Amino acid sequence: MTTLTRTAAALAAWRADQPAGSPAYPERFDDLVPRYLPAVPVDPFADTPLIYERRGDGYLLASVGQNGVYDGGDDMTGDIIGGEWQEQTRNMPEEKYDLLVRMPVPARKAADR
Repeated sequence: MTTLTRTAAALAAWRADQPAGSPAYPERFDDLVPRYLPAVPVDPFADTPLIYERRGDGYLLASVGQNGVYDGGDDMTGDIIGGEWQEQTRNMPEEKYDLLVRMPVPARKAADR
């Protein structure tokens, strides 16, 4: 999870440095290199770049996880399915999930944590 954490921190730093009216997050990882990250972040489970998608005012950041397959942005807790926050948690099949960071966290989810 260290690669995801470092990348999420770099995205937050990039966002904090942007002038008002700028996009909330960069379009691609290359915008973070070299100021915020030394190189495009590599998924430790796949030896390919992490998955990054701008989503509305936020983003989805994903690692394929132990099965080495991108499962469409479903997290192990069932809170995020298809890269989007869910109203109710769903049970996820064993080994069929990705490691995710999804920003922003909805207020109802943040209050639960």
